[in-house]
Amino acid sequence: MSEKSKEKIQFSLTPEKMPKVKKAIGKRGSKYDPLLEQFMQSSDKTVRVNVQGIESQTLAISLRNIIKTRELQITVAQREDKVYLVKKK
Repeated sequence: MSEKSKEKIQFSLTPEKMPKVKKAIGKRGSKYDPLLEQFMQSSDKTVRVNVQGIESQTLAISLRNIIKTRELQITVAQREDKVYLVKKK
């Protein structure tokens, strides 16, 4: 071993809880932002979502990812080829 690797270093360890990281939402936002905003502001507890030109499976996956990232109190449900948003209690 070299002499440098044997040198003692000064350090301190401080017990401390690490703050939670705020999840990045992205600068551009999502094309589904208006849809989610309108649903969150509505008094409806459940709505069926239909986006022209987007398959239901793709829509459901996209919405789930956005909702999870932003920690929204919404659940995405699929029944047959239909996609629903449900507000959590």
